[in-house]
Amino acid sequence: MSNTNTANEIVEIGLSPPKKRAKKQHFVASTKEMILNIYKSKGKRLIVCHIGGEDSFVPDALWAFESKKSGDYYEEMVGESFENWFSNILPRLEENSVIVLDNAPYHSRKMEKIPISGWKKSDIQDWLRSIQIKFDDSLLKVELLAIVNEHKKSYNKFIIDEMAKSQNKILLRLPPYHCELNPIELIWADMKNYVAEKNTTFKFQDMKTIFFEAVGTVTAQKWKNCIQHVQNNVEQKMWDLDNVIEIHVEPLIINVGEDSSTSELDDELE
Repeated sequence: MSNTNTANEIVEIGLSPPKKRAKKQHFVASTKEMILNIYKSKGKRLIVCHIGGEDSFVPDALWAFESKKSGDYYEEMVGESFENWFSNILPRLEENSVIVLDNAPYHSRKMEKIPISGWKKSDIQDWLRSIQIKFDDSLLKVELLAIVNEHKKSYNKFIIDEMAKSQNKILLRLPPYHCELNPIELIWADMKNYVAEKNTTFKFQDMKTIFFEAVGTVTAQKWKNCIQHVQNNVEQKMWDLDNVIEIHVEPLIINVGEDSSTSELDDELE
């Protein structure tokens, strides 16, 4: 699952008890869109991206721009743009910082494309040659893909993960569909409520001004409260659920090569 922090430590959540790690600074990053009005009717939108931690938002890290399209904001928040923003953020973070992100597509561009079943056989062969893997030209496509599977782990890397690693930072990805483990979601919700309450004209420029006011209302104490809520409530709930599953869910064992219903019937007939 995920890692989260207390004031001075990172605690790992998984299938084993929490383990204390070396002291690290913990940050969380996220991107969200701001709708012009609370009814989400058609209109201009402000897309914002920010990063923060227990000391509040990272200074001068806010990235905000007007949406030019009416569809999903993923159309405009693309990998290259996020990576450019991320590269400017990394030098501002302390050594060994842990950066928590979700798995949005623009967070997840690969260093290089790995062959899949939809690739042409010749393209798979070219990829294997590019990483200097020897193979017999007579091999079938399925056999070539089997070779790819043996080696792809070394090449299946995300661009921003490698960017963070190069500057002695750690990027931690949340499990899919677990946004509640990211404290910045609570910060965003609070800011969006602020904008909704103050936005009476529904004019884009007024909404934008109110949004920047909302950023200023987020204090270090509010960040600490959100992080503590995730740590003490959300993560603890998941720990409890994990323990319940381990205790009460019996393993399913299937004996390969034996039809249990047939075996039982044979026993009855004997």
